[in-house]
Amino acid sequence: MAPGSTSGTSRLVIFSAQGATARELNSGPILACQLRANGDVHLVTGGGAPRFLTVTAGAVTDVPLLVGALPGGGVRKAAFYADGHAYLATYRSAAPPATVKCTPIGTCSALRPVGLLESSIEDVVIDASGQPLTLRADGMFDGGPPQLTLKRWIR
Repeated sequence: MAPGSTSGTSRLVIFSAQGATARELNSGPILACQLRANGDVHLVTGGGAPRFLTVTAGAVTDVPLLVGALPGGGVRKAAFYADGHAYLATYRSAAPPATVKCTPIGTCSALRPVGLLESSIEDVVIDASGQPLTLRADGMFDGGPPQLTLKRWIR
């Protein structure tokens, strides 16, 4: 799939002691991937129609995220907590970027605005202690260099 594309087919190859398994995924760009202790794989896709996929030995569960919550926007970045929840960075037209936490079954917390309307979330990470971090860029559209802010959230 081409970088930045919002739809298409991705091929996921899982290697294990039993050999390799390939699956075709009809989704947007893959933003984050997590291999679970039980061998399942969690994926979050981005763009205007974000999805949470769980790939098991026998099936792919595909759940839409944030339905109707991102008019004119989508998901830019994602990271996983150790418990399998996803931490997403969103963009929205006419609203500041926001972060949100989602479960594998598609339940999401309320959007948490981050920065000003002209801000941009450049990355999200979960640190070793399990706390989410957001790297935000401000001043992207005023002609000067962006000001980067790293923020640690307490969940």
